[in-house]
Amino acid sequence: MFPSEDAEALLRSAVANENDPEQLDRVSAALVRLVRTKALLREAEAEARRALGPRPRGGHRSMTLHEAIALVLTEREHPMTNREIRREVEGRNLYVRRDGAPVGPNQIAARVRNYPNIFTVLENGQIALKADSQ
Repeated sequence: MFPSEDAEALLRSAVANENDPEQLDRVSAALVRLVRTKALLREAEAEARRALGPRPRGGHRSMTLHEAIALVLTEREHPMTNREIRREVEGRNLYVRRDGAPVGPNQIAARVRNYPNIFTVLENGQIALKADSQ
């Protein structure tokens, strides 16, 4: 029986026989085992996280930054500033840098410049999808 199931069964029994001091001792021992097991699990989890390195904050791991930018612009259906795009990409966890650091607005601007076939920068500085890339 898993320690939590053991403790639950003992607690039910102790409630039914509340005047049994031996039963209360068994419940206490089961709870101590649970606390120890929980501490061991936390240590194992921390060790696994250290071994795996920084983890992405979720989102689409296979999505590139320019794909995330295009997705945001497609869904919003209007031009946006690089800061607005960054907030949307970060807020929705659409793209995660390899080092886990947040995407900066300058990265958005640089990626847009690197993909002139997909994006255009308007005179007011906002970014839009090119009509033929939609």
